[in-house]
Amino acid sequence: SKYPALSENSDFLVARAERLTNIYEFEESYRITTHILKDDPFHSKALLVHLATSVQLKKKAELYRIGHRLVGACPDSPLSWYAAGCYYYCVEKQEEARRMFNKSTSLDKQFGHALLACGQSLAMEGERDHAIAVYSVAANVMKGCHLPKMYIGLEYMLTGNYNYAANSLEQAKLMATYDPV
Repeated sequence: SKYPALSENSDFLVARAERLTNIYEFEESYRITTHILKDDPFHSKALLVHLATSVQLKKKAELYRIGHRLVGACPDSPLSWYAAGCYYYCVEKQEEARRMFNKSTSLDKQFGHALLACGQSLAMEGERDHAIAVYSVAANVMKGCHLPKMYIGLEYMLTGNYNYAANSLEQAKLMATYDPV
């Protein structure tokens, strides 16, 4: 590394893991966040990235372990309920996943990750209009993040509303030129 002092800095490593996740390098991102969480199992930013990569890699046992540990240790934390929701999402128990994501957003209305996950859960069950509504809330909460706009565009495509889809996808593209989707 050009800056050896940063090679073990957890904030630097989380930023690297986030970047890797954004370019769909889930295995390497997971490896980095696992390393961070060994030293600090409650590092919230590392947990967010770790949960996202664990869902993408279908690491059900890991999601169960983290969700159970966090809900037990920090029941008033929106991150705890989000983690539990990620487990249920991964095992395709969407109604239970949404209950967890809703609990998370009831604790923090600005928790965009839980809003996105709730939208994805709705989309998994074909609830397109409801998913678009939730993604729209996420877009307002997560200003500058391309994911809500991208998911809105995908849902509009699936409903055959190609003009709205193109508009949303163009907005997402302008926010994140690195995302191949």
